[in-house]
Amino acid sequence: MLMIDPRISKSEALSTVQKQEGIWGKLMKKKAPVTAVEQGWVPFWTHPYTLHTSRSIIHGRIAIETYQGLSAILPEDVTIRSEENIDGYQLPPGSGEDRGKAYEALYWEAFAKEKKRAHIHVDIEPGFLLYVPYWILYRGQEHVEITAVDALNGKIDPSMKDSILQSLAAETV
Repeated sequence: MLMIDPRISKSEALSTVQKQEGIWGKLMKKKAPVTAVEQGWVPFWTHPYTLHTSRSIIHGRIAIETYQGLSAILPEDVTIRSEENIDGYQLPPGSGEDRGKAYEALYWEAFAKEKKRAHIHVDIEPGFLLYVPYWILYRGQEHVEITAVDALNGKIDPSMKDSILQSLAAETV
């Protein structure tokens, strides 16, 4: 499996969630305590690309999450490596490769930034499945709630919650 190494530890992920709850705790309903934390590996179809604009040529990689189609442009300094045995839960892919989604996400990203929009040209290469690390925090006993923390940047990622829940539901069917 191709993967990116996590940059944020389990304790850092817990600390991030606790800090945010401290800030917002007075405004929101108190949440149940965290009962478990596990590392989850979320599958993304990842496409190398070349973006031509009126000002430059940019090479990079765009990743499209396989359940909700969420997109992310990967930082250039991210190292991708192959690993057979991983710690944590490897989520199953939700959909097959779709270069059209990658093209559309990248085009609209460039469209928002480029003034001479007629000069945008995107070349998307065939993709590969890449697993991105997240910390999944579970709360509650009867009604379990999850929080996803990106293990690359340490930020809580509410948009990833639905994707993780869909993958868990697909596994139980």
